[in-house]
Amino acid sequence: MAQTVTQTAQHAFKEGYLVNDGLLDSDMIGKLKQSYPSEPIEALRARYEKEGYLFMKGLLPRSDVLGCREAYFNFLSPSGVLQPNSAPVDGIFDPDNKGVNYPSIGAGPFGKDQINPGSFASLAEKAHTEDFYLEFSRHPALRDFVSNLKGWGDDTKLLPSLGSDWGHQFTGRRADIPRRQDGGMTEEERIDAFNKNMMSNGFLELGPIKFLEDNGGGRWLLTEYEAGDVVFHKPHMIHASTINRDSENRIRLGTDLRFVDSSRPHDTRWSAPFRLDDGL
Repeated sequence: MAQTVTQTAQHAFKEGYLVNDGLLDSDMIGKLKQSYPSEPIEALRARYEKEGYLFMKGLLPRSDVLGCREAYFNFLSPSGVLQPNSAPVDGIFDPDNKGVNYPSIGAGPFGKDQINPGSFASLAEKAHTEDFYLEFSRHPALRDFVSNLKGWGDDTKLLPSLGSDWGHQFTGRRADIPRRQDGGMTEEERIDAFNKNMMSNGFLELGPIKFLEDNGGGRWLLTEYEAGDVVFHKPHMIHASTINRDSENRIRLGTDLRFVDSSRPHDTRWSAPFRLDDGL
């Protein structure tokens, strides 16, 4: 799994990190360790195996990331999501909008009235099959890094998008917070993303605090992202959300990608483009 983000997550608020079900206590959080493309691949590979993730600083060119961000919000602008007369690349959410009409992709289940044709959600879904997005997801820097990290060579395969994640201060999305927690699962259950705890709507739990309480504790790992940063993580690593309270209403945008070794059997449930109702 690779997750890319298009701007720094602005942690401007002082009272702590808010999530859907409250405030994360200090003993619930840790910091993602930074890694860099200039490091030896052997060291990065060992760190990935030990920690379960790599937080790669500046893996993608900033200009390429911001170019995709601009194209994405241009595509979504007919929905009225952006503040009038603002630059699409800035992704400024119109404060006059009702948040319920602009649900956060990947942050929770959707109501049928939110995914009507022409709605924000329907445009966000369609964006994953547009040329600007497909070109970005196939960025050679991503594929080459995965190929070297895993040693898959030409068998490195990108599966269709798992979705773009976005957030604004009204609907609560998102600063990714991967968590190191196996939750008592067997090895088979760790590999299977639809493990015994998966909710019927595709989410393990809508409350990050409750998830910790129900699974024996642990910590969420947080960081501030910049355009071009990428997090690679193993299938058993779980990610959640903090509430985006950016003072300028900037939408936080990222995307989830999945790479596999095409020479070996792999889970085919992610072999179709992202849909809001696919439950994945």
